[in-house]
Amino acid sequence: MSNVLSQQYSKHEKLDQSNRHSVVPVTDWSERQVTYLRVSVTDRCNYLCTYCAPAEGWKASAKKELLQFEEIFAVIQIMAWRGVKRVRFTGGEPLLRRDLCTLIAQVNELPEIEEIAMTTNGHILDRYAEDLFQAGVRRLNVSLDSFDPAIFEAITRGGDLKRVLKGIEQAQKVGFTDIVLNAVLSPELSQTAQVWQSFCEKAWALGVTPRWIEMMPIGGQQAPDIQVSSVIQALQERWDLQTDTNLNCARIARGPARYYTVNDAVYKGKQVGFISPMSDPHFCASCNRARLTARGGLRACLADDREIDLKSALRMGMRGPALSPFIDQAFQGKRPQHLMNQGAPPLNVMTGLGG
Repeated sequence: MSNVLSQQYSKHEKLDQSNRHSVVPVTDWSERQVTYLRVSVTDRCNYLCTYCAPAEGWKASAKKELLQFEEIFAVIQIMAWRGVKRVRFTGGEPLLRRDLCTLIAQVNELPEIEEIAMTTNGHILDRYAEDLFQAGVRRLNVSLDSFDPAIFEAITRGGDLKRVLKGIEQAQKVGFTDIVLNAVLSPELSQTAQVWQSFCEKAWALGVTPRWIEMMPIGGQQAPDIQVSSVIQALQERWDLQTDTNLNCARIARGPARYYTVNDAVYKGKQVGFISPMSDPHFCASCNRARLTARGGLRACLADDREIDLKSALRMGMRGPALSPFIDQAFQGKRPQHLMNQGAPPLNVMTGLGG
C-alpha cells in the first residue's frame, strides 16, 4: 500500500487557494454529486443503544488509531474544494472528543461550507451547547427514541432522559432553532398509533421536530419489518399532514429525510420527518453523501463495507489533490442502491461507522 500511495503522491502537488476552484466535483459513476460529508470524530459512546451497538459492548479505537484534527480538516478541505457544502459531525458520541469545537471553528472558516451540523445523544449537550453554537454549528440532531424514562433507559442501556432534555433546553437558550429528534423504529418500542402520536406532540411542545427512521440491519442487527408508511398513516388519522414540495427540495441537500407539515389548528405549521432506507425503492436515487470514519476510512455508502483508507495517505503527508485519486476511487464503485433488502447489510456496527 505504501508504494501505491507514494506513486499517487508524486503525481500531485499541494492545492493552493488560487486554483482550488479548478478541482472537479466528486461524483459517482451515475453522476450523483457529493455535497454532504458526514465526519465521525470518535467511535466511543457513553450510551450503548440497542440498534447501534451489540449487547456485549463495543471496543472503541485507541487514540492513535483515530484521525487527528489536522488530518480530518485536510479531508474536509479537499472535499469542500470539490463540491461539499455541508458537514455533519457524528460519533460514537462526538462530544466525547476533546476540543472538538476547535476543529469545527476551523471548518466554519472554509468559504465553501454553507452549513455545519451535529448528531449527538445529548447526554452532555448542556455542557457544550454554547461552544458549539459559537464555533458555527447551526443544526442539531438528537437521538431520542422515547419520552418514557424507563423505555429510554432500556433502549440506550443506561441513558438519562432528564439529561438529554436539559441539553436540548440549553441548546435552545444559546440560539439553536433547528433541532431534530431522531427516533428509530426499533423492536424495543411499542409500535402503536398512540405511541407515535404522543411522541410527536411532546416533540412539538418542546419546539423541536420529530423524525422517524426505519431500523437498518447493520452489524448483525435484526431489523423489524416496521415501515414509516405505518407511522404516516397513523399520524394522518389524527392530523391533516401536507407534503411540502418547497420544504423537501430545500432539505434534500441536507440528507435523505422527507417532511410533512401539519395543517390543523393546534399544531398548524409543525413538521414531522421520515427516513425510509428499507421501504423506499428510490431511497438512494438522490444520494449526495460521503462518510469519513473516525479511523480514516472513506465510505461512499453507509450500507457498503467497502471503504478507502485515507489515514495511510494522510500519514504519509498527502494533502490537497494528492488525496483526490483515493476519493475518486471510493465513489467509482458506488452501487446505484444499497443491498440491505437483499441480505447484504454492512457487518460493522453503527457506532463504528459513524452513521
